[in-house]
Amino acid sequence: MTYPVSVSSERQDPVEGKSVGIFYKVSAALFFLFVFYFLFLRIMNFEMRRDEQLYVPPARLLNYQGLYADFFYNHPPASAWYFYGISKLTGSSDLLLSGRLGVFLAWILLTVVVGGVVYVLTRSAWATVCVGILSLVNELFLTQTGVGATNNFLPWPFAFLGLSLFFFALRSEQHRSSLVALAGFLLALAVCFKLSAIAFIPAVAVAAFLLPRSLALKDRLVKVAAPLLVGGLVGGAPILFYLVRDPHVFLAHVVGYHTGPHPQYWRLMSGDGEGGCDVARPETDHGAEYMACAGRGCGACRAHRRRVHRSRPAHRQRGGRTTVAHGGSFGACGRTAVQYCLELCPDARVPAVFCAAARLPSAGIWSLA
Repeated sequence: MTYPVSVSSERQDPVEGKSVGIFYKVSAALFFLFVFYFLFLRIMNFEMRRDEQLYVPPARLLNYQGLYADFFYNHPPASAWYFYGISKLTGSSDLLLSGRLGVFLAWILLTVVVGGVVYVLTRSAWATVCVGILSLVNELFLTQTGVGATNNFLPWPFAFLGLSLFFFALRSEQHRSSLVALAGFLLALAVCFKLSAIAFIPAVAVAAFLLPRSLALKDRLVKVAAPLLVGGLVGGAPILFYLVRDPHVFLAHVVGYHTGPHPQYWRLMSGDGEGGCDVARPETDHGAEYMACAGRGCGACRAHRRRVHRSRPAHRQRGGRTTVAHGGSFGACGRTAVQYCLELCPDARVPAVFCAAARLPSAGIWSLA
């Protein structure tokens, strides 16, 4: 009598595990599509703000007029040309639609960048998903800052990726010069969108002369500082073009306005809710909460991952050590400390991912030196 061949549990587990993995991936993809759909609806249905009347018109004026020379524009040129390019690609005569669509594309880029960086640091899909979600639901970004057709949100993808690549370059000896040059390019490109993004550059420039300590000063100049300068000059080409062509007009529009009429205006109108620094500060409380949640969530994901894979030595060896923003340390640091760190950054607008759990070598963050 012939009996059916029984399939052992050892052969069933890989198939079942693969099916569960596919289910999780499909679920995560559908969830992000769901979130992006409602984000798109919010951006397109958000009421028109006063600032957009400055950022949107260049999308049409650049067809027959010169930036700065023929009309007033008190910001770096990249945002004007970006909205102009979106308008040309869509072929729409609705300027506000083109501008809001450009902001939505910046959201997608930031989410991809955040997810990529967090996954490289943690090697955890759960941490990547959690930090991506927390970044998408940041309350400050879901107000005028991240939904209006302005330049407030546009530099974040480039600034975040530039800083991340610079740190990766300090940790790795392979392709160090290329990574540093790309980091300089992205950081300079962020400044071309919004002038306040220049706040990131001094710290990176100083670090280029001091890190990594394993290199002599001469090697740092050749392998770190010089590539950073070259990348910065290439990324800052839009600003340099207008600055060299007519420095007086460019400085009068951008620098002169932001050192004179602009701060005076906000001193008089800081309470009307249009996004001044004093108005935005209460929002940093929510940013601190999101960052604390990100740290706790990533710490929990890491702990769960260690428990599940404790019996797999190769996996445990690859796990590394969480030295930045561990859940417990985040809970101990509290809201006030995180908010203080936020206020050191331009406009106090930092995504929750800046304090995601990072997988660094056993020496911790000091291994950069």
